[in-house]
Amino acid sequence: MSDGENYLCDTISTKTLFYLISTLNASFNPDYDFSNAKSEEFSKEPSAEVGFIYLYIYIFFFFSRV
Repeated sequence: MSDGENYLCDTISTKTLFYLISTLNASFNPDYDFSNAKSEEFSKEPSAEVGFIYLYIYIFFFFSRV
């Protein structure tokens, strides 16, 4: 870790968290505000395939409860 880079958790740096929150706020404004999101609420998936599997599981359970 370099002197200027401060890690909030094991997976993302402060800079990455800032960019992520800024992108989410720009994408979902004015309906949602992610300004108070914490680094613990995000994680880096090992691959896109794993991310899609988690997404499909989440969608399946969400729609099965409706």
